[in-house]
Amino acid sequence: MQQMQRNYSMYERYITIFENTGAGTILIDEDTTIVMVNNKFVTMLGYSKEEIEGKRSWTEFIHPDDVERMKEYHYARRKDPDAAPKNYEFRIFTRQGSMLYIYLTIDMIPETKLSVASLTDITSLVQTRQALQKSEQRYRMLVETMNDGLLVQDASLTIEHVNKRFCEIIGYDANEIIGKRIEDFLVPDHKEHFKSQMRMRAQGKQDVYELAWQRKDGSVAYTIVSPRVISDTHTIFTGSFAVITDITERKIWEITLRQSEELFASVFDATPVALALVDMQTGEIVKANKIFRSMAGIKHDDQKNLLFDTGLVKRCDVRKLYKKLLESKKISDYEIILNHDGAEHIAILSAEIIHIHDKIFVILSLTDITETRSLEKELLSISERERSNIGQDLHDDIIPHLIGIDVMLKAMTRGLQRKKKIAIHELDEIRKLISEVVVKVRQLSKGLSPAYFISNQGLSLMLEELCALTHDVYGILCEYKQKGKICIADPDILTHVYYIVQGALHNAVKYSKAKKIAVIVNTGASETQIIVEDDGVGFDVKSAYGMGLKIMKHRAETIGAVLTINSTIGMGTQIILTLKTNNADANVYNSTYSNY
Repeated sequence: MQQMQRNYSMYERYITIFENTGAGTILIDEDTTIVMVNNKFVTMLGYSKEEIEGKRSWTEFIHPDDVERMKEYHYARRKDPDAAPKNYEFRIFTRQGSMLYIYLTIDMIPETKLSVASLTDITSLVQTRQALQKSEQRYRMLVETMNDGLLVQDASLTIEHVNKRFCEIIGYDANEIIGKRIEDFLVPDHKEHFKSQMRMRAQGKQDVYELAWQRKDGSVAYTIVSPRVISDTHTIFTGSFAVITDITERKIWEITLRQSEELFASVFDATPVALALVDMQTGEIVKANKIFRSMAGIKHDDQKNLLFDTGLVKRCDVRKLYKKLLESKKISDYEIILNHDGAEHIAILSAEIIHIHDKIFVILSLTDITETRSLEKELLSISERERSNIGQDLHDDIIPHLIGIDVMLKAMTRGLQRKKKIAIHELDEIRKLISEVVVKVRQLSKGLSPAYFISNQGLSLMLEELCALTHDVYGILCEYKQKGKICIADPDILTHVYYIVQGALHNAVKYSKAKKIAVIVNTGASETQIIVEDDGVGFDVKSAYGMGLKIMKHRAETIGAVLTINSTIGMGTQIILTLKTNNADANVYNSTYSNY
């Protein structure tokens, strides 16, 4: 029994883990519209999300005999969440017309009219259960006086009598059983166990035990045997009788549970994402899959392993994550630094608190994105090199040619001044236009390759020129303020900083309707802040999903910086880029203030 309880406990643990990630889940509105479905639900029914979400009522998929009952539950639940059951079974149709049996877990989302439902396909289990129920009903029709088998044997252990129920249990007719010995019908593994029980019976002991019978059709019948000793008046053993309780169904379920546990264990271990179940109170890693064990350096899964002791996640990060979990119960797509294989790795962490047998656990998943980030950085580097080549070509080739043309025109102008004054004005205009082209091409080359010019002019001068260009082109007052020393040496970081400021200015000009924009650089002992702020119309930060902001955030993450966006509608916007600095190997620029 204890083994069974352990099996159930392990199975429930796996079921809890995988139902949180693998069950079909839908979000239902008050009017029965399906608001949202997950991929498991889509796969289950054969429809696409676009065909269902916001367009179809859940009642369209339900078996007609189940609809009214479920609709009553639906509306009762919205009046009182406890007025309708949270778990029940029903039937549903797929796109192909197949009928599935579903086990539903449903509850209301607090303070809304929405309910969330988790659907598990139990078709095969229901079919098995129905088959077993039909078989049981047939047996009950034949046996009205006793639902259990009855067997009597004499002192020589020869079967003297059996009832119909016992015949049904092992599948033989009574005349095929009487006169033979019990072990003739047992599976080989249980024969020795039966002989041991008979020795106990001769001593007057009559404990309940289990026996497995080889049925006539070759299948196995599992039973519980409740024996009673038969003695004469002198307490001499003359035989025994036993009530035989058929537990085949329960055993099949136990075997099914064990097989399901093994299946889930295999899937769990083969999942390409690092997964672990952690005891929230002790920090013990209760279960971990192969990838997680490899990351954490766990060699023996059956030993006690604490998340703190693995060194995979820094202790300060573990404490921070635990605190965050206690506040929100769930963490999604949280970027974290892992330590394994003697190096630091970037990973995406997701975690959720679950309850199993009154204990609190955390389902933890880790996805190593170090290689992805490395590829992203390489792509950006390649792009930057191409832009740099174009910028240098413009600066080193086109501009000298234009300057040469300008010089030639000046010489022609001086010649005409001596011979023919009528063309001097036109030539001056040509020279003026060419001079403007030189300026614009120089600006274009800086935009295409800021790294090349930053290395020669410095970040401060480039940002000042960017502010001046913003004022000249768009007529908006654009200030540049710098306090302290800019301590950034890495040219890649400087380039990303320039592009982030450029993107912030572009957004301010295009969307803010600002009269005044400021770029402010504040440096400290350990960090540098670059602020772009405007006095424009502002926006709702929570609903902002523009590509420009995403690119700015991505650039900030790439260089290990933090991008903070503060904005209030009607009160302007402030974008703050915060970088860690190292004074030991930094290029130093003087503090400046410019107003354009």
